[in-house]
Amino acid sequence: AGMGTTFHGPSPWPHITRAIRTRGARYAAIGYLGQDAPELLPLRAGDLLVVNASKAAIRAHATSPAALAYYVNKGVRVLSSPTLHAKVIATNTRAVIGSADASENSTLADDAVVITDDPDIIASVRKFIDSLDEITEVDEVFLDDALREWEIGRAVPLPGVTGRVRTETDFLPAPVTRMFVK
Repeated sequence: AGMGTTFHGPSPWPHITRAIRTRGARYAAIGYLGQDAPELLPLRAGDLLVVNASKAAIRAHATSPAALAYYVNKGVRVLSSPTLHAKVIATNTRAVIGSADASENSTLADDAVVITDDPDIIASVRKFIDSLDEITEVDEVFLDDALREWEIGRAVPLPGVTGRVRTETDFLPAPVTRMFVK
């Protein structure tokens, strides 16, 4: 008997991180990757990661070029799919399916995942990841472009991505409730 199927929320990341520490190649399709993705999602050479690293996602600071570069340098095969919103992972023995992006936003939000050792589900997750189209290989050239986009952009909320976006108070030291214009 394996572990069966378990549900984890509202803070699933410790469970996900533990569940994917397995032998063999891991396959992940995770919508958005924050700066701290490498701690949450420890991938290594031989693994595959599909992520939304579109210009929009990078400019909105939803996907971090630093995290992308970290994985590429580790020997992970990283692909970008601009339509990806799923958050799924398959190892040889487990599948993780849920709402959790690999980001600090996710660790602050109420996310939930199901972790299962059901072989049919594991196979279906693999098939889903293999069938993603419009994918671009994330290489040095891609990373250079991504870094430029990141610098142009700023942290803004994206549809479907919750975030406690820090509001920059540019010149006013305190919030102004009333303003008089003469």
